Amino acid sequence: QGVVEDSTKAIELDSEEKEYIPYNNRGLALFYLGDRVNALKDLDRCQKINPQFSAAYYNQGLIFEDLKAYDRAISSYNQAIQYKDNDYDAWNKRGDALLESGEYAEAVLSYDRALIGLPHDPITWSKKGSALHYLGEYEKSIYSYDRVLKYNPDYIWAWYHKAQIYGSQKNLLLAVENLRQAINFNSEYKETAKTDKDFDLIREDPKFKELVQS
Repeated sequence: QGVVEDSTKAIELDSEEKEYIPYNNRGLALFYLGDRVNALKDLDRCQKINPQFSAAYYNQGLIFEDLKAYDRAISSYNQAIQYKDNDYDAWNKRGDALLESGEYAEAVLSYDRALIGLPHDPITWSKKGSALHYLGEYEKSIYSYDRVLKYNPDYIWAWYHKAQIYGSQKNLLLAVENLRQAINFNSEYKETAKTDKDFDLIREDPKFKELVQS
């Protein structure tokens, strides 16, 4: 709320309407306060004053993504990147919107750009792994999940996703090994695995049964 008040004062004092940053700051603050409509109005005003201010397009993308308007979010992130090519957060969020839109190949490319600036970020590696998983690029997906676990060995989803891939390949030993790691962190994965179709090919094996029923 304080940011909104300070930005409003700055806007009121700007008689020549040349200050664009207060509109950006107020727009972002309004978004966090739940006022998406006025947030978008402020960011639009910011862009009109300075059409090359990349942060305004990035923040606009956040709002559209929150609204699940993924096509508009992607467009906003594209504009942010156009004016700031090394905005790795924008590349990352663009990847998220593409992933949600089912554009998995393009999402992978976007995450690759993000990882240039965020090479040790396990979340970005995990999202890239998910996109590759959807594409059926299983070896590359496993490599991404291995990178996740290199930077955060407690990242449960990476263990579980690796187990899913190995299960779908009927690789019993590696599926059970990775699933056990996930279960060690959270026993609820036993129940999840019982109905997960990725384990259909190994579901009747005694080793799998013992793991999920113990």
